[in-house]
Amino acid sequence: RRFFENNWLDLSLLGELAYSYHQLGIYRDAMQLYLYLMEMAKPEEKEEYFLPLTQIAYDMGDFALVQDYATQYSYHYPHGTFTEEVLYLQLKSLLAMNQIDQAINLIPSPLPDRDNYKFLAAELFFRKDSYESVVSVLKPFWVQQVALPENLTFILAESLYMLGELFEAEPIFRESSTIKRYAGQSLYRLAEIARKNGDEPRALSLYAAIAESDNETLWKKFAERELRLSQLSQRL
Repeated sequence: RRFFENNWLDLSLLGELAYSYHQLGIYRDAMQLYLYLMEMAKPEEKEEYFLPLTQIAYDMGDFALVQDYATQYSYHYPHGTFTEEVLYLQLKSLLAMNQIDQAINLIPSPLPDRDNYKFLAAELFFRKDSYESVVSVLKPFWVQQVALPENLTFILAESLYMLGELFEAEPIFRESSTIKRYAGQSLYRLAEIARKNGDEPRALSLYAAIAESDNETLWKKFAERELRLSQLSQRL
């Protein structure tokens, strides 16, 4: 602190140093520098430091501090320059803390025309079983053949399935079945769709593929059960 107060460094250089610390992952020092810069700034200049402070808090995993900075920012700058960016970090932090209801209540309407906002909103809606909202946000990306993040490809397929839109869900499940994390559930859903469409051989083939996989998941157990039930029914 004494180093700063003696004006050994220009404030603009301190800003560059704070940015560099942040990029290098030296979060505590970066935060201290930004807090000092905010303290020294003119009232009309203080706003610009809230975004890096909020981002650093998020990168540190201090989600409570993110909420604190975001709340301060929205109070002092209700129509601030960085409103969307700060709110986005606040929503991500609430998701990380599993405070889904609070996050959904803060989602702006209409959604900002930014992919990251739409993707985050879709994930929050899915966590609340708001499948129609998920589809309304994500389906335009699929229709326009815009690549979705892996988790959102699965989320869109599952939301369509839960809404009974099996025809639309099927090709998206085929896409998500190539993703190891979602392969078991996606293949299981494809088997269920095949069975509902009267294609029992395909359903059994998909159950077998899940059962033969090396992923010890709940979906593998479900598939093994379906195969056993099928064998029992054939013996009767």
